[in-house]
Amino acid sequence: MKPIHTPALIFGLALISACSDSVTTPPAIASSASSPPTPVAASTQACDSYLGQMITPVSFDRVRAALSRLPTQRNEFETTPQFDARVANALGNTDGTYIVQAAFNPKYATYDADRQQFAVQTYAIGHGQPYWDTVFGYGHPLYGQVEYGSYENIGLSVSSSETAGTYVGSNAFGVTARVTETTRNEKAIFDRKAAYGEDLYSPPGSDVYSTRIIAEIPADPATAPRLKNTMKAAVVIAPRSPWVAAGRGHINTPTINNPQTVEQVVSAVIADIQCALITDGTNKVIAAVTTR
Repeated sequence: MKPIHTPALIFGLALISACSDSVTTPPAIASSASSPPTPVAASTQACDSYLGQMITPVSFDRVRAALSRLPTQRNEFETTPQFDARVANALGNTDGTYIVQAAFNPKYATYDADRQQFAVQTYAIGHGQPYWDTVFGYGHPLYGQVEYGSYENIGLSVSSSETAGTYVGSNAFGVTARVTETTRNEKAIFDRKAAYGEDLYSPPGSDVYSTRIIAEIPADPATAPRLKNTMKAAVVIAPRSPWVAAGRGHINTPTINNPQTVEQVVSAVIADIQCALITDGTNKVIAAVTTR
């Protein structure tokens, strides 16, 4: 069988080579060539002002496609105000604020029939965060340009999907194993490096591993089941330079005892995440949460 380029399997300290007949190629990150989305000028509004409003979130792909066309460097013959004006003109919105679709997991919106309301936990919106080392770490284009933490950062994945394949690996001692290789595709928003104990919804020094309620939504028992099944989420963001980022890398190494490896492929927007919004099935905002 032909050798292929895959991560090495490890037995003790001995690296191995791999051979296989099957590896899944990750799908390309989708983007839109259509005109940039119309941003919502809301950067000066409090998050609560969205309550009861009808919103039209735009997709992550459309926002990223628009931001990808923005200039990131001032040329030597223009002043800073001229460069800022060029960026604002390219952005098409002096406030630079977007409402972006995000995943919502109804598992973390639990209904209390006695109180007639939903309690929404932090895990309901988004898919956590990718490992930002694969985007901003050594060897990547933005290395040294964006401050980030290896573990503590403010951000979230708005969507996540996985594909899987296998290959056969062996080490120098002739031990072989079939390795499962998973490719995890993340579309994410990076805000900034977090302080210790800080996350998207909590100030520094918080217990970020505890179960936290970020919203309580009234609903009568008759309409609660339908509401739970139709809830959606969005985030209000204000993008900032360098606007977009991308990266890929393996976030674990296979071993004989654990023959699995995960490659992460990240497509990111860099922005201030201002609010998290929850809507009903008609896109009416029924909860608004101020973020960090």
